[in-house]
Amino acid sequence: MQVSLTGLLEVKGMTYTHTDKVKQDTHDMLVSENTIAVYHNHYATYHLDLDVDGTNNSFVKSTVTAVRDTGCDIPRRSYWTVRREVAKREADGEVDLGAVKI
Repeated sequence: MQVSLTGLLEVKGMTYTHTDKVKQDTHDMLVSENTIAVYHNHYATYHLDLDVDGTNNSFVKSTVTAVRDTGCDIPRRSYWTVRREVAKREADGEVDLGAVKI
C-alpha cells in the first residue's frame, strides 16, 4: 500500500531539534530538525499491526483541540493545539467519529 500527499508545507525555522525540547504550546508540529509546520488536516484510516517489527512500539493518538485565549489584544480569541496521548491499551487507540467508531 502506498499513500501520497501533495501540497505545500507552511514551514518555519526553529531552534527545536526534538519534540522533547518543546516545553510550550507552539501551535505547530516539529516535522524535522529545526523545522516546524502549522497545524492542518489529513484524514486516513488504517488497521495497524504495531508488532510487525517486534513489541517495542507505541501508538500516539493526536487530538486537535480548540483553546480559547481571552487575554490577548488581537481579534482572534482561539487557536488549535494538539493533545498527544500514548495508548496504553488497544482500546486507547480507538477514534470516535460520532456515530462511527473506528
